[in-house]
Amino acid sequence: HVLFLLHDIFINEVAKQDPTRPLISAFKPCLVWMVRPSFQMAQSVSPGGEDCSKIQKILTLWAEKGVLTSREAADIKILMSAKELPSPAQMQGGGLLQQVGAQMGVQLGQGQVQPQSLVGSILGALQQTA
Repeated sequence: HVLFLLHDIFINEVAKQDPTRPLISAFKPCLVWMVRPSFQMAQSVSPGGEDCSKIQKILTLWAEKGVLTSREAADIKILMSAKELPSPAQMQGGGLLQQVGAQMGVQLGQGQVQPQSLVGSILGALQQTA
């Protein structure tokens, strides 16, 4: 499984104590898009099963080891377990964007997402493409 390979790479990089952490930095923006489909597939095969627990445990370990901040891990957990993500077309006018932001705890102001978190950054990027 790709997530376990990434876990090994991340833990090795943390052990090296290199402050730049080039591999973690390179993969971090993509993690949610690797974790989400893996979790969704595991959830469809066995809701709340062992594979779902393993993915959640990896996120917890990454937060404990400093690969992710606790906020980033929480944001990824929110996104990985959401049944559907809004499409850019659905977000025109800001109504759905505000609703999704409120559900995910993202602060919105004047129709704009405040990128205080990974979720805010992702929703902000989606809003800009609309």
